[in-house]
Amino acid sequence: MAYCWPISREMAEKNVDFGAWGRLLASWSLVSGAASCCSGPRRSTTLRGSFGLTYERLFYAVSPFFQNRFDFGIPTLVAGTTGASGSGPIPLTPSNFGPLAPGTTLPGFLARGINRDLDAPRISFWTLALDREIARNTVASLQYAGAHGHDLFTLANVNRPGSALAFLGVGGPTDRLNPALGPVFFLNSNGRSNYNAFIADLTNSTWRTIGLQFTARYRFAKALDNVSSFFGNNFGLFGGSFTPNLLSPFDPENDYGPSDFDVRHRFIGSVIWESPYQYGGCCGGNGGWRRWLLGGWSATGIFQAFSGFPFTVFDCAGALTPETPCPRALIAPGADLSGIRDGSGSSFPDPTITNRFNFIDAGNFAVAPTTTVFPPFPANTVGRNFFRGPGFWSIDFGVYKRFRIS
Repeated sequence: MAYCWPISREMAEKNVDFGAWGRLLASWSLVSGAASCCSGPRRSTTLRGSFGLTYERLFYAVSPFFQNRFDFGIPTLVAGTTGASGSGPIPLTPSNFGPLAPGTTLPGFLARGINRDLDAPRISFWTLALDREIARNTVASLQYAGAHGHDLFTLANVNRPGSALAFLGVGGPTDRLNPALGPVFFLNSNGRSNYNAFIADLTNSTWRTIGLQFTARYRFAKALDNVSSFFGNNFGLFGGSFTPNLLSPFDPENDYGPSDFDVRHRFIGSVIWESPYQYGGCCGGNGGWRRWLLGGWSATGIFQAFSGFPFTVFDCAGALTPETPCPRALIAPGADLSGIRDGSGSSFPDPTITNRFNFIDAGNFAVAPTTTVFPPFPANTVGRNFFRGPGFWSIDFGVYKRFRIS
């Protein structure tokens, strides 16, 4: 049993400002034996387990949030002047806002805020594996792997147009919660993630006997979260890029669903075979003429297949302003999307645009009103990553001959 902790316990308890990780490993040999290149199998069995915890560095993660643009700047007010850059006399005030006390309007500013009690994001992960040598140089393995993300970073515009009407019940369709400011992108740590996977693995290495190596691995996994990337769950504008992740700024659970990288099924197999005459056999000998004529040949192949990636359908016609995220589509009454949801749908030509193919017929969705960008969302709203694209498979294969010059 081994334990690794690269920083001191005092640093970890204080949640200091740099990445920290710890991992506990355990291995138990249930059955063991001896074997050699030309002898029988070991028939060994091993049980392995591990648990780890890793933290994000708050300082390095937060500082780019405030200074990652070429036009980043701090407004300066000069006392005793008037005009665009002046404020006249600046009176003393106990307000933390100074001259920018409540009532000052800065509609052209893009403000960024941060939770003063921000927690350091952390991920705990664990594994359990049972390995068994079922034949000479052939090992089968059954594994379980899991991970849970706590206090992950989320970002949302808490001052979108229409937020005053949605949350306070006052104002017009474009009024903000804080009319003195423009968009306010708020950094919080209320994201979470969960990952669970079952893995079956078979490996063989009889390189010195018959020149063969192969690996076959199947994984069934499920990844769920409410924030897969810092900028990416929903579409809109954020200083020239996509809008931040949460669709509902005060309800992070609304975005909880399959991760952007959630691939449920994946199989990958590889094989390498090289003529054993290159080495003169398993237990010695130079192989004679067989080594020169038959040696140096090899064949390699990789096959992989996996199910499709999830995706979300948006109805951007329901976005009231360029700053408003596109609402998620609404399923039309009577529409059956079960085939498309599990990835069994197929593309079909677009009737209006040449050489463009659609995966989902627009007739399956209802027209989204502009009010769907704020809660409560209609019951027929599709969830985040509700649909799944088609699967994928590929094969790479090659045959090679190596010649020895001297």
